[in-house]
Amino acid sequence: MSRYGTSRLATVSPSDVEIYYTYTPNRETKPDGLINSLVSTDVLTPYNSANSSVELFGGLYSLTLPSNNFNRLGIYNIVIRPKQIRTKIVDCGSLFSLPNEKGIVLDLVSATENNGNTVDMSSLLSNMTGYRIEYLDDNGSIKQNYFTIVTTANKAELVSNNSTNTTQKSVAYRINDSGSLIFLTVSPSTINNVTPNQRPFIGIPNQNIILTNTFFNPIMLEVELVEYTENEIGVGLFSSQVIDEQNGVISWYDSDKNIYKQALLYVIEDELGKPLVRVREAKTQIDNTQDFDTVTNV
Repeated sequence: MSRYGTSRLATVSPSDVEIYYTYTPNRETKPDGLINSLVSTDVLTPYNSANSSVELFGGLYSLTLPSNNFNRLGIYNIVIRPKQIRTKIVDCGSLFSLPNEKGIVLDLVSATENNGNTVDMSSLLSNMTGYRIEYLDDNGSIKQNYFTIVTTANKAELVSNNSTNTTQKSVAYRINDSGSLIFLTVSPSTINNVTPNQRPFIGIPNQNIILTNTFFNPIMLEVELVEYTENEIGVGLFSSQVIDEQNGVISWYDSDKNIYKQALLYVIEDELGKPLVRVREAKTQIDNTQDFDTVTNV
């Protein structure tokens, strides 16, 4: 039996990504309550072929953590998620040519990102199919465990629709590439045969919504900044050491025999000269006379 692999990395643009992080000094302390953000286009870089600028491994990105943001020892939780767009439903209506096709109407110019920047919705139309729509209540809370998926997205305009057996006119919309509105069809939106009198909820006029691309799943990374790396700890435990018995200086050396760190060794005695405590105290200034080659060349 043949098998075919279908899983692949999501080839998203860095501009389709939002990155946030929190900080805590240790695991016993709660995060400071601040949610900070990074500019995704500044910190995400696609991997390219060594011989050209063509992207070599679609969906694989290098994440750079700016030193001015990540400059404290402690734990950083980094959330990388699809970019969200916030806007308001103008209307929930139907198409003039398809009166049974209900959809959501949006304004082309009223959408914003979470950072407050205005979004050009026209540039998103060709890729908006598959976007997730979440609905906010009057308090700004998300309607839990409920969302719809965009199935089509087109520019549209408002037209008058003569109602049957009446002189009144009702509102409908018509697809028009020059229109100033967006007509979205979503799923689920069709009436279920089991409950024919109940249409799935797709929103109400003036309701705030969140549009999110579904190009990839959100991920969380934990980054811990420590005072010493594993390599530095290895130097302290296993590297070359020299103890100067004359002045009580102990020196540790890296693989190139450079002085990595030094400390003073001494004993505290009582008034009778009895040793009480042996002390090893870190030195802040390096004594360069303890150069490894100089000390061992005897």
